[in-house]
Formats: sequence, structure tokens, C-alpha cells
Amino acid sequence: MILVLLTLAVGLFAMLMVGYLAHIVNREPPGTDEMIRVANYIIESADAFIRRMYKSIAIFVVLMVILLAIIFRSFVVVGVFVLGVFLSLTAAFIGLH
Repeated sequence: MILVLLTLAVGLFAMLMVGYLAHIVNREPPGTDEMIRVANYIIESADAFIRRMYKSIAIFVVLMVILLAIIFRSFVVVGVFVLGVFLSLTAAFIGLH
């Protein structure tokens, strides 16, 4: 039980640090017009990349869901896998933005 609480405490601390560091970064000026223009190109490219990545991953996920359903015959196993994929892709999306 102590390990569970420790894990939750470390996770909460990490999220607080992420929020604090994001606040520090976001309050800085965005830079010159040239820097903003380049940043917008990077954001546009990252969006195109993540859309393509999601399409590729979707094919793999469908195949894995079918395979897991056949092997384990459990909605729980399939559901946890899909939840993990969703959270991972959400983290990638947030990380690129």
C-alpha cells in the first residue's frame, strides 16, 4: 500500500512540476517576427506528422485488438490496451503542442 501511495505522490509531484515549468516557459516573450514565423512552420509540420502517425498507428491498433481479443478473450485486456493507446497518443499530441 505504501508503494501505491508513493507512486501516486511522485506522479502528482511530476504533474505539479510540469505545470510550473510550462508556466515559466509560457510567460516568456515569443520572440521576433522571424522566430514566430519559423515556429508556425514547425507547428504546421508537427500537425501533419502526427496526423500521419495516427493513421499508421490506427492500423496496428486494430490488428492488435483483434489479436488480443482472440488470444485472451477478455474485454478487460482489450479495453486496457485501447486505453493505453489513447493515453499515449494524447501525450504525443500534447507534447507536440
